Amino acid sequence: MSSDLLLEHSAMLEAAENILAALRRRPRASISEVSRLRVRLSSLIRQHRTTEEAFIFGPLMREGGFVKLPHLEPIVHRLLQEKANYSEHIRKWTPQAIERDWEGYTAACEERISVFRQVIEEEARIYQLVLSLASRTLPRSAASR
Repeated sequence: MSSDLLLEHSAMLEAAENILAALRRRPRASISEVSRLRVRLSSLIRQHRTTEEAFIFGPLMREGGFVKLPHLEPIVHRLLQEKANYSEHIRKWTPQAIERDWEGYTAACEERISVFRQVIEEEARIYQLVLSLASRTLPRSAASR
């Protein structure tokens, strides 16, 4: 399972970098191309959040994981805040806003990708801890999903 989540991280990061590459390209990419790339990234993120909820964050929050791993609680809350920040980024940067301030959007994407890399690193550590805990507390067949 952790390898699936890490592969999803790689796919999302590649999709985000594709957006940034399109924004930096000269001549400029079309807004329709940027929009397609954004939809691709959003789809990957939605899929990843579903997987995370099912196998990592849902069980961690529902099954007393914070009691066993209390140091994760502030990290998880920060990660949830970053996900809310990403949602705000998407709401703010409509296609019209991007066209009005291409450079501003490029800078905002550079910042989001930097944060995204940090989130990926923290999530990978959390996955290892949560899946390790699950393998010790769940029947073997449930922990290996």
